[in-house]
Amino acid sequence: MDNHYHLLVETPDGNLSSGMRQLNGVYTQYANRAHNTVGHVFQGRYTSILVEKDSHLLELCRYIVLNPVRARLCVHPP
Repeated sequence: MDNHYHLLVETPDGNLSSGMRQLNGVYTQYANRAHNTVGHVFQGRYTSILVEKDSHLLELCRYIVLNPVRARLCVHPP
């Protein structure tokens, strides 16, 4: 994935938004310095999904692991 990533996070506090802002901001600064560029690195704002069932958690894990294969970036999951 060259313009986004998938991340599965469990947080007991309601602080996901500030954590994602920090993660994306720090990485964007690093990437822009490393590549001598400016501006956004990732496509759009992050999306969060509340997972309440084990079956949904397993489905998300499968999706995240198989996404690079389905995008033809690799032959086998990493």
